Amino acid sequence: MPHTSSPVLEPAAVGRPVAASSVAVLEARPGLAPLLGRAAGLAVRAARTLDELVALAEAGAADAAVVDPELGEGWPTDVAEAALRRLGGRVPLVLACRSPLDAAVLEARVSGREAVVVLVRDRLGADGLAAVLLGEAARRVGA
Repeated sequence: MPHTSSPVLEPAAVGRPVAASSVAVLEARPGLAPLLGRAAGLAVRAARTLDELVALAEAGAADAAVVDPELGEGWPTDVAEAALRRLGGRVPLVLACRSPLDAAVLEARVSGREAVVVLVRDRLGADGLAAVLLGEAARRVGA
């Protein structure tokens, strides 16, 4: 179930030139990073571990983070919650789930929290995911 409360496609955020945003991506096998690398307005930095992803956010080297919770390091919901806890709202977090069931569970668990969006990764292409990331980054700057 995609997150719907975020105004990522508001008219003010679409169609305007946007400075490149840096996005840190954590995934088990490459897929999202190359996909996002083709999207306009994003500079992608691949992280190999959650520690590396958090370090990029702490250093200001990432304006947003994308995590595929199916890293093979435990249950996807546990991985997602660890990412959310460790990032602590420093940057917007997009949890790009492969499983619609995992997405539904995570959506219920993060409901009402700021700076996190849960998506089913196969339902958005590069431009859609880029729009979500840029929208979340813009919303954070405007807040």
